Amino acid sequence: MTKKSNGLGSILNFAEETLSKGSSELKKALEEHKVSERLDAATKTVMSTEVGKKASKLSGDASNALDEISGKKLLALVEERLTIQDTYNDILATKLEEALQRIEELEQRLEGHEHKKVL
Repeated sequence: MTKKSNGLGSILNFAEETLSKGSSELKKALEEHKVSERLDAATKTVMSTEVGKKASKLSGDASNALDEISGKKLLALVEERLTIQDTYNDILATKLEEALQRIEELEQRLEGHEHKKVL
């Protein structure tokens, strides 16, 4: 997270510096009454610094961070479900073993009962 935080900080600093530079140029233009010319220069400066790309990267980083958080929550939920499933499987296996033992006992009784009839 530190790397992303530093990246976000540098992007914000870069954007602030770019805005400050553009603002300075606009003030000069107003003072010299060459507003249109200076405005074009300021626009070119902003465009040449790739602020749009930086903003897009910032948006992507934020989206990735949200995906990472969501992924952690999803993983925790899956792990919880697996724990519940393991418990259920253990109970089911125990009940099945008990049922098989009862069936075996009943079969033995039945065989013993039939064996007595034959004698």
